[in-house]
Amino acid sequence: MLTAGTLLHDRYRIDRLLEFGVMGAMYRAWDMQRNLPVTVKELTPQPELDRAVLDRLRRNLEREAQVLRRLRHPAMTSLVDYFHVEAETAAGNTYLVMEFVEGESLADRIERVGALPEAQVKAWAVQILDALEFCHSHGVLHRDIKPQNIILRPDGNAVLVGFELAKLWDPNDPRSWAATRVMGTPEYAPPERWGLRSWHIDALSDIYSLGATLYHALTGQAPQTAGERTANPYRFAPVKVLRRMSAPTRAVITRAMELPREKRFPNAAAMRAALLDETPLSTLEEVQPARLIISSRGERARRWVLLVLSGLVVLGLAGMIGVAVQLRHGTRAPVTPAISTPAAVTPATPPAPLPTSAVIPPTEAPGRPTLTPRPTHTPVVSIAAPAGWSLAFADDFQDNAHAWVVGSYTEAWGAMSRVIADGVYTWEINAVQSVGRWCTLEITPTADFYLMVDARRVKGPPDAGYGLVFRHRDGNYYLFSIRDDGFFNFNLWYDFTWNAIIDWTGTLAIRPGEVNQLAVLAEGTQFTFSINGETVATAEDAQLADGEVGLSVLLITPGEATFTFERFRLYSPGNF
Repeated sequence: MLTAGTLLHDRYRIDRLLEFGVMGAMYRAWDMQRNLPVTVKELTPQPELDRAVLDRLRRNLEREAQVLRRLRHPAMTSLVDYFHVEAETAAGNTYLVMEFVEGESLADRIERVGALPEAQVKAWAVQILDALEFCHSHGVLHRDIKPQNIILRPDGNAVLVGFELAKLWDPNDPRSWAATRVMGTPEYAPPERWGLRSWHIDALSDIYSLGATLYHALTGQAPQTAGERTANPYRFAPVKVLRRMSAPTRAVITRAMELPREKRFPNAAAMRAALLDETPLSTLEEVQPARLIISSRGERARRWVLLVLSGLVVLGLAGMIGVAVQLRHGTRAPVTPAISTPAAVTPATPPAPLPTSAVIPPTEAPGRPTLTPRPTHTPVVSIAAPAGWSLAFADDFQDNAHAWVVGSYTEAWGAMSRVIADGVYTWEINAVQSVGRWCTLEITPTADFYLMVDARRVKGPPDAGYGLVFRHRDGNYYLFSIRDDGFFNFNLWYDFTWNAIIDWTGTLAIRPGEVNQLAVLAEGTQFTFSINGETVATAEDAQLADGEVGLSVLLITPGEATFTFERFRLYSPGNF
């Protein structure tokens, strides 16, 4: 890291540090030749990187820098210079020198004023979209659009700064994936940035980031991260938050921030046209919040009984009305009804299950099954890894060598803390509303596997769910959960819709308050689930072929809860 007063490349005097991260730093500096302020970005190579790989990455960086240096647009900063400084004991760093733009950042303006006027934000957005269309047409991405990287000049115009170019880290090294995930500001990063090879992004990623930036500017509130929206789709309701502004603007931001890439605007020009209302509103996809109704078998049965009883009440009232009519019209002869034994009312066809698909579930707690579980009739059969499969991954949680999510944070729904210590991965959550959370591992996506973990609900409501996430890819995933009130389920979250492959089903295999061993055997489209060595269900689904694996918790009833996970194991049929 450079210190104030350092003369870099015999030309740039470092004034102060602006940002510092895993892959480099940013400085305010002074160009001694031109007598102008500049911004210097320092790119640090990955430690112990193979020299041939580093040389290749530097060539990629230089190609991007050469293109960016030729680009000039009034709404984007310009690259002044780039060079490499060798070091005696290390690979040395690469430096990009950008034009310094005087003015106030959009982040500072939001911090000072709060939510900004729609007309002004739209005018700035159109300028930034012009710049994005220009640089995208030349093959240059920004990769880090956020309020801090939009400068509002004294003349009232907006300028895009802080371009990210190719990184000097091996994209095939898992350490690069972890390092990239902790870079930047996650509230504005698209979901593809948080995948394993997270810098493999394109112009649609810039569209998402700009949409998230406009969301913040117009509401005064930073949006949820893409990861939080995927793990807990209950809370992200842009239509409600943005209700006070015009429908076209609301629709533009909603579409720009779509998690599936194919649902966003195809390019900056299309987003600009929609923002200027040059495209009819009917062609825009304004996503409305949908309801999620989680209905157990027990709950549906109770609804059916209530329906039948309601029908009997209606029939009884109809009979009473008929008698009253007869009396009114003078029918005085005594009527002796035939004595009969009423037949039991049995529905010929059970009622259809209620829909479970959703984008935004309701804030109230979903319907819960009866607290007396119905035991499944599956015979006790223990599953294990098939013959020939080997242990591909094991974590006893003695440390965080595998980059699980740890730390504490607080949001509107409540607070959460994750800690790894003494062989236990502990999740503590205090929620004021229904909420779900998950995290996945920094390992290669896998298709066929035998996955197991020891999990326990230490405290909290017995209807709190906890379990395994698997085949997670691009925000879609499978979820196997259990609850200490004696139920398990198997769900698919796909394209913002919950699909109950196995609805909440009772089993006596769960040990409430104790450690429960959960296991999933996945072979192609076939899944087998076990709890404490007992097979409880099998299922078939072909929607997701492979993906990441991880852990999950779900609080249906708000309150405090603590969960622990131990002995995470993954077996694979071949080389992992």
